[in-house]
Amino acid sequence: MRNVDDLAEADPQTQAVRIAHTVGLKKRADISVRAGEMGIRILNPLPEEKPTEVVRGAEVEEEAAGVKATEEETAEEKVESAEEGKKQKESKEGEGKS
Repeated sequence: MRNVDDLAEADPQTQAVRIAHTVGLKKRADISVRAGEMGIRILNPLPEEKPTEVVRGAEVEEEAAGVKATEEETAEEKVESAEEGKKQKESKEGEGKS
């Protein structure tokens, strides 16, 4: 099935349908609702809840993104600190020459 109109071709008594993998979430939801109304079984329905592996993976990705941001901030802080150190050293050298 690629769209809601394709459901008209299916016989709910003898056939089940499979939604094409290229169908997006919105259209897949529309097909699922309409198939439910017509009493047609879907072989690859939308999951009721995200699998725990996917949720854990998202948490790991978020944590990794946070670590990267922290590493970038740390690198920026090191550069700033080095620049401040140079400025202080130059100003001390300037004071000693006077």
